Amino acid sequence: MTRLPDKATAEEAKRYGGFDDVSWRRFLTITKEVARVLIKKTPNLLWKNVRYNEKMEVKDKINEELRKDAIGEVEYDLIGWRLSRVLGALRHMEAQSSTKKANDAADASLLEAAEPSTTRPYDPVRDI
Repeated sequence: MTRLPDKATAEEAKRYGGFDDVSWRRFLTITKEVARVLIKKTPNLLWKNVRYNEKMEVKDKINEELRKDAIGEVEYDLIGWRLSRVLGALRHMEAQSSTKKANDAADASLLEAAEPSTTRPYDPVRDI
């Protein structure tokens, strides 16, 4: 079998793995779960920096889960293609989440600072 190009589209990767729509979605779910575990251990992880033996463990884990669902095993090329993308997406989501939390905290401090003061604004009826 030829190698899956690094810049392959999702449709090309799906064909490369021989998936139908249902098995492809299951593959995506399994790999996302595996990626979440990896990111939890090492937040800024890049797939290219994962040690070879860990990559083989990930491959075995993914193929084990696929076998449980009666889906055929996949090659390392497809796992590498998918994990590169899903790890990047999870890092991006985490960065956005962190930014949102920081913005929310800043907004909260602005609201605290904008609380009404002890003096009231001028009221022409009341203050005559």
